[in-house]
Amino acid sequence: MASVPFEKVRFDNESATGFINLNFIHLKDSPNAVSDLEATRICWLRLLAAREGLVSPRFSTVQHNVRYNEAKSVTVLDFMTANNWVKAHLPDEHPTSLHQNIRPHLTGKIRDDLRAAFANIVSSVAYMFRVRGHHWLADMDDKYKDLWKKCLKEGDNPGLKWEYIAHHALHAIMPVILDQFWIKAVANSNVAGALMKRIDAAPAGVAGVRALEAGMTDLALNVPGIKVHFKELYKEKDRLVQELVLNRWAGSINRRFYAAGDLGFDEGRFSAMAATILAALNQLAPNSPLRNSAALKRIAQNAPLTGALMVKTIVAAAEDPDNAKALVRVEEGA
Repeated sequence: MASVPFEKVRFDNESATGFINLNFIHLKDSPNAVSDLEATRICWLRLLAAREGLVSPRFSTVQHNVRYNEAKSVTVLDFMTANNWVKAHLPDEHPTSLHQNIRPHLTGKIRDDLRAAFANIVSSVAYMFRVRGHHWLADMDDKYKDLWKKCLKEGDNPGLKWEYIAHHALHAIMPVILDQFWIKAVANSNVAGALMKRIDAAPAGVAGVRALEAGMTDLALNVPGIKVHFKELYKEKDRLVQELVLNRWAGSINRRFYAAGDLGFDEGRFSAMAATILAALNQLAPNSPLRNSAALKRIAQNAPLTGALMVKTIVAAAEDPDNAKALVRVEEGA
């Protein structure tokens, strides 16, 4: 097994067979056992992850900001147990043969298909963990399916439920390694365009900053005076955005996994601005995706009246910029 992340590991036939048999045993003996087909595909994805140096019982928990290493629950030291189990079930065959329940579900095509899709599979989990803060929840399943289709893939998943991919097959990949794999895959153009363009998506916990950035930038373009009137607020927004550029996990709810710090984002300070952005969108751009931002709505909820009043400025700007300037009571160069 790998000593450091991304160290390629060569499994000979005997080692690979033992690895798959062992993982199959663990999966079938678990309280919520999966089907033979599901267990087999989970095992193959785990083997691919081990080959790529994404999981290993040798990885330090301290160095990777986690409390425990899931890979230690299934190690090469247990291969003998797996082989003895196979031998007991297949007394006439070599003890390192794949168990008879595995063989029908691990055809050459299945292996090749999962191997070819592996980078996209892992990167999809990395993206979801980044933007949602979890590997998988029931309400994330449709998001996974939509993302997979945007990767120009057929079906809702790569032949295995996303719950099993995220929780059973790849959950042992430490978060920082999961993110680094995605970043490397994008740098090498090894993933679909949908995953490449999402590499800088806001992590869970700071989506409000990105929503405010989009809305405040748009406001400033249409009502230049508003940026001068709210000079300090725009300055703080720029600080937050720059911090996210310097540290992609700053402020995330999972920042501890990446040794990242708090962003220092005071949502209350931006309530009036968020309400103004939403009110302007409702009046002038009702089809804008930003209008549906849950983060922006949450920030705005403490200043509904401010947004309603300020939107008059935005509407006036669309009709008469000079009138808009007067409404916010700012002078050029102020």
